Order: sequence, then structure tokens, then C-alpha cells
Amino acid sequence: MLTHTAVSNTKTFALSTLSILVALGACKTRNYNDASGTKSDAAQGAADTSTQGAEDGKALVQLQGVTDAKPLHQNVDNKKRYDVIKDVRLVDVRSAPGHQELRDPAKVLGIADAIRTSSDNGHAIFAKTERMILNVFTKEKDGKVYVGHIEVIDGNHRFAGGLHAACTNNEVDKSPGWEKIGDIPESQLEIRVNGWTADSKETPHWIPLHCAKDSKFPSGWWFEVPAGWGAKDKSAQMAGGVSGMDPRFSEDCRSVGMLKVVSRSLERTGDLKGKTYSCKFSSSVAD
Repeated sequence: MLTHTAVSNTKTFALSTLSILVALGACKTRNYNDASGTKSDAAQGAADTSTQGAEDGKALVQLQGVTDAKPLHQNVDNKKRYDVIKDVRLVDVRSAPGHQELRDPAKVLGIADAIRTSSDNGHAIFAKTERMILNVFTKEKDGKVYVGHIEVIDGNHRFAGGLHAACTNNEVDKSPGWEKIGDIPESQLEIRVNGWTADSKETPHWIPLHCAKDSKFPSGWWFEVPAGWGAKDKSAQMAGGVSGMDPRFSEDCRSVGMLKVVSRSLERTGDLKGKTYSCKFSSSVAD
């Protein structure tokens, strides 16, 4: 899991042009009702391809659990964004780029156990931790807003642990785990839309450095995060509108479903013992 809080206070970095700096993450303000705002070429390209892979050229389809996504393209607060996606199941949420395998797979099991044995579905455990960050990728057609997919930008271990708790809970457990986004308190989530925060800032995100280096993105779309910025691993910064499903990422770095993240975590800890991961409310871990 990468630490992303530093990006909200992006430091000055020596880049060749101001336009490249903007594309790579200097926060900008935007009114969702104002179509006159302009973007740099790189940022605009990120927006144009943010859901590439989610629809893959097919007719737009609303993500299961979402009924009316229009508020996501309006100037609404984090709570109203949460209300739009709260019925989306965690099995339909995707990992951040480069997070098919998490840094500490054993942590997923520990989080699941902590949630199951808590009296409040793990709410108090994470009340004082940094908020988990979701990025909701949308497109609009004929006046209707569609949610293509949702990625966990920060908090992949917690999401995987909460989902594993829900997949495997039984009658002796005190809490059911996290089956839907709504099982997580809104106060513990920051919800972005195509990289934009609820207070109208376009915010970059950090990905593993090797995923940027191995990608086919044009030069100038990312830069290496300096050592003093707080990243736990070697990281690259990209515009927030770049989707982890973009085919310019190598296949091993693309975003995958959270069930696959859970399954790979248990494979690495040895808990699956050669068996296929089984979730009580989902028949497959296929992406």
C-alpha cells in the first residue's frame, strides 16, 4: 500500500514546463457545472481514457449497485458521493494500479480477524487511521452518467481484509465483515471522481515506480516521487484521472478485482494450500 497523503500538498519539483507539472498533479479547481475549464494535454488525455478497459468500446453499462450517478458530476460533498456508491459490493471494486499483490499479505488475514471479532464491524479500529481513498471512474452519454468502475487508491489491505471477513464469516463471528461499500463508515472514506476530490481539486496519485517505467504512457505523464515526500516504496506520480485498467499499463500492473487480491494474498501466506479461494456470496475470483 502506498501512502498518498503527501500528494495533497504537492511540493515544488524541478520539471521542464509548468504544463507538465499541472498534468502530473498540481491541484487545480474545477466546477463540475462549468464546461469551459481547460486541461493540459496530458490531463485531458487521462480524463478521456479514465474508464478505458471498463467498457472496452462497448455500450456503457452502469456498475451494479449504482442507480443514479448524476450527483457524481455535480458539486456535491463526500457524503452525497458516498450515497451514490454505497450499495456497490466490494467484489465489484478494483485494486489500485500495481496492487495485484499487496506488500504484506498476512496483514489481510489480521485485518479480517480483527473485523470479525469486533463488536462494530471494525469501525472503531480504523476510526483514527488515514481515510481509505476510492476513485470512481465515470463517463457521461446522452445526459446520463455511468460509473464504469471503482478503484481503491489507498487502503487496499483494509479493503481486502474487510472483504475476506465478509466472504468467510460464520455464526460465531461478532461482525459480518464488509460486503458493500456502505458497510464502511462514510467518515473513513475519501471518494474522488476521475481524480477530483469533493472540494474540486484534481489530485494526483502514486503508483509503484516499476509500473510507470514498464508502461507505454508518453514521457511527461509521470515522474519519480522524491525520497523525502513520504512514499513507503519507490513510487511514481501520475494524474488522478489515469485508470489502473488503462491498457498502457503492463498486464501485471493493471487494476484487478478485490477478490483476486484476497486470493493472491492467501496464496502467498500458504492458507489456500493449493485450493481455489471461495467466497460465500461470489462464485468466482476471475477478473
